[in-house]
Amino acid sequence: MRRILGVDLRDKTLGLTIIESRFRIARPSRSEELVLPEGKDERDSSIREAFKRWKAEYSPDGIVLGIPLQRFSYQVIDMPVMSRDDLRKALLFELEKYLPLSVDEYLFDFLTTVREGETVRVIVLSVKKDLINELLNYAKDADLKVLAIRCSTMEAVGSFLGSAGKKHVNGVFVNITEDSVEVVGLENSKPVFFRDFPGDVDLAYELQKLNQVVVYFNGEPESALAEKFNMRISRVLVSEALAFSEVKHSSLKLNFMPSEYIREAPDYYPYIIGGLSVAAVLIFLLTGIVVYYRDLSSLNSIEKKIEMIKSKASGVIEAHKKLSLLQSDRKILLDFQNSSNMATKVLGELSKVLPRDAWLITLSIQDKGKVEIIGFAKNVSDIIIALETSGFFRNVAFSSPIITKSGEKRFAVKMEVEVP
Repeated sequence: MRRILGVDLRDKTLGLTIIESRFRIARPSRSEELVLPEGKDERDSSIREAFKRWKAEYSPDGIVLGIPLQRFSYQVIDMPVMSRDDLRKALLFELEKYLPLSVDEYLFDFLTTVREGETVRVIVLSVKKDLINELLNYAKDADLKVLAIRCSTMEAVGSFLGSAGKKHVNGVFVNITEDSVEVVGLENSKPVFFRDFPGDVDLAYELQKLNQVVVYFNGEPESALAEKFNMRISRVLVSEALAFSEVKHSSLKLNFMPSEYIREAPDYYPYIIGGLSVAAVLIFLLTGIVVYYRDLSSLNSIEKKIEMIKSKASGVIEAHKKLSLLQSDRKILLDFQNSSNMATKVLGELSKVLPRDAWLITLSIQDKGKVEIIGFAKNVSDIIIALETSGFFRNVAFSSPIITKSGEKRFAVKMEVEVP
C-alpha cells in the first residue's frame, strides 16, 4: 500500500490530506486544516511541526505540495506550433517580456489550449525559485520525499472537472479560501484566463464584469450570490486533490519541481540506436565480404572453364565463340564485383580519415562513385581537410549549410571517389 500526503499551503491556513493507494484504488484516510500564526518565524515553526507530526504518524511514501494561484505569475501567450520541448525553450526568451525579475529567478510550466492555424495559445504559470526552495526545506527537515510541487488552484479545477462528468465544461470556476478568491475561466474544460483577489473583494461586482453565464463555486457561497449568478456548487478539498494528482490522470497537471529533484527514467533510446547502427554496419560489411568472395569464386570457376574449353576445343571457330561468351560473363562479374566492393572501400576510407569526434547519420553511395555524407562534428573544417588530403576522394564540398545544434555542428558533404 502506498501513502501520499497532499499539502495545500496558503498564507493563513495549512490543509493536509493523506490518501492510501493500492491496485489503482485510492481513498482518503485523514484530512486536517490548521490556522497558521501571522508571524513568519511562528508560521515556519508551525509548518515544520505539522510536517514532522504527519511523518511520524503516517510515514507517507511522498508528499505533493500545493501553492495558491496568487503566488504565481500567469500569462496567456500565442506561440508558433512546435514540439513541447522546443516550446519550453522558446518560452525562456518570451517570458522575459512579462516577468518582473530575470526568468532565471523562476520555475514555470505551461498548458496548450487552443490551436489556430500556425499558432497555439499557451497558458504559462511561473513561481519564484525562492518559494520553491522554502517548501523543499520544510519537507527536507521532516524527511519527506517531495513527489511534485503544483498549483493548488489548478488541482482544484482538475478535480472538479474529473467529478463533473462532462467533456466540455464552460464557465467560471471560483475557489474561495480564508485569504483569497481565485477565479479560473473554462472553455471546453480548458483554462483560458485567471484572476485572483483578496478575501474581502466584492465578488458579485467582479463576477458581473466577467459576464459569464455559468459559475461553478467551490465551497459555501451566500445564497443571494448563488441565485444571482446561477451557481453550481461543488466541494473539492484542495489538499485531497493534490494527493490524488499522483495517482489519477489530469489534463491540467503542472509540476514546478526543480529539474535536479526530478528523477527521470533511464533513456535507453540512444543506446538502442547506437546498437542498431553498429549491427547495421557489421551486417553491411559482412554482406560485402560474402558477396566479394562468392563473386571471386565464380570468377575463378569461369576462368577454369575458359582454360578447359581452350584446350579441348576441336575447332577454332567453335572455341572462339565459347571463349567470347565466357569472357563476356567474366566482364559482367568483374563489373559487379567492382561496383559491390565500392561501398566497402568508401566505408573503410571514411573510418580511417574522419576525425574521432565526428559521427555520421547518413551515407549515400552511387554506382558512378558519387558519395554524400551527413553527420555531426565539433569542427567541420577538419572533415573537409581530411577528405581532400586522403587521396581517395575528389571534388569535396559542402552540399548544404552547416547547422549548429546542442553544441554540435551538423554537416552535409558531397564528393566523388578518385578512380585510378
